Amino acid sequence: MNAPGRSRMTASKIFTGLVLACLALLPPGPAAADTEAGGVRFEDWTRVAESDLVLNGAGLRDMFVIRIYALGLYLPRATGDARQAIAMAGPKRLRLVTLREVDADRFLDGLRKGLEKNHAAAELAGLKARMDRFAGAIRAVAPLAKGSVVSMDLMPDGATRLGLNGKA
Repeated sequence: MNAPGRSRMTASKIFTGLVLACLALLPPGPAAADTEAGGVRFEDWTRVAESDLVLNGAGLRDMFVIRIYALGLYLPRATGDARQAIAMAGPKRLRLVTLREVDADRFLDGLRKGLEKNHAAAELAGLKARMDRFAGAIRAVAPLAKGSVVSMDLMPDGATRLGLNGKA
């Protein structure tokens, strides 16, 4: 679901915001093998762009007392430092598994809030067109059924690849 003509720098900034939002939800430090969050098992490694990535952490996104999704962050090597995670060379993956049916607005609202916490208003304004395309891709497949797997991969060339249930 790559957006044509996407700026690599902008895609990278969007992914960086998502990584920061993800890190805020995860327990500090590297994950243990066979990590589980909200009943979802996260493999201790995955492969993106012919690179092995390790599970850095897994956690839950709640809205009030309702669990919305479990997510895991995969990096080239484990770190408990957000700056290191963002600066780390190589591909990265956010893997998100819905714990209930999630409509597009609820899903996108959580991502938007994460970006807002980590970007200045001017930066957000610069990301608006790209985020609108991303929102369009999510709305095209929403609502996300319980158990849907969304992967967001930052590729080595800076592009972001969105996948749903194992399909890019």
